Amino acid sequence: MSTDESQSDSPASSPSNSPPEDVPDRESQEDMHELVGELRAEVTRLRAQQAKQQAESWIQRHPMLAVCLSTALGAAAGYGLAEVSRERPPTLSEQAQHRLRTLAEEAREIASNVGRELSDRAARSSDEVRARAEDTGRQLAKRAQEQGEAAREGAQTLARRASEQAQQVGSEAEKRLRRATDEVSEEAKEIGETLTEDAQDVVEEQAASVRDAMSEAEESSALRRSIVTAAGLAAGGYLASKARNWL
Repeated sequence: MSTDESQSDSPASSPSNSPPEDVPDRESQEDMHELVGELRAEVTRLRAQQAKQQAESWIQRHPMLAVCLSTALGAAAGYGLAEVSRERPPTLSEQAQHRLRTLAEEAREIASNVGRELSDRAARSSDEVRARAEDTGRQLAKRAQEQGEAAREGAQTLARRASEQAQQVGSEAEKRLRRATDEVSEEAKEIGETLTEDAQDVVEEQAASVRDAMSEAEESSALRRSIVTAAGLAAGGYLASKARNWL
């Protein structure tokens, strides 16, 4: 093969060194280049065949090593394919955003649960407060009724006692009034008797004086009536003054 390469190189170098003289030389030179290209392609093919044959002969000489190499190459290829096909892990910012979204959803859920619980508690508390208020109202009404009944009974008792005391006071006052009236009537009777006696004495004295005056003056009916009237008035004034003194 080295001889072929030397042969292929020598004709290619000779035309390139010689300057072209005419058109036929150029055509021959182009033909030479084509032949050289074909020769090089053939050499490449032969080298590939030789390498293939050498590889096959190497695999035949080292079968275990070939299996290990093929396994390693397959594993490397599979790992590469797995890495390529595997999704790219999220970055720290994406992880933080995902975590924040998760926390926000959890907080929203907790807030909604707390709101529902608070509303339920508020409803229960309002019901309890309403029930307690109703119970308290009933108890207060019952107490007020009991106190009203007690007050009514107390008022009735006080009124009964007051009426009894009034009756007692009235009866005592009536008794005292009767006693005072009896005493006053007795005293008035005594005073009347005394006044009557005194009046009789005064009338007798006035009558005596009148009789004396009538005996001295002319007896006429008109003068007699005047004198009797004056005597009566004098007696009445005397009795009135005596009564005031006694009372």
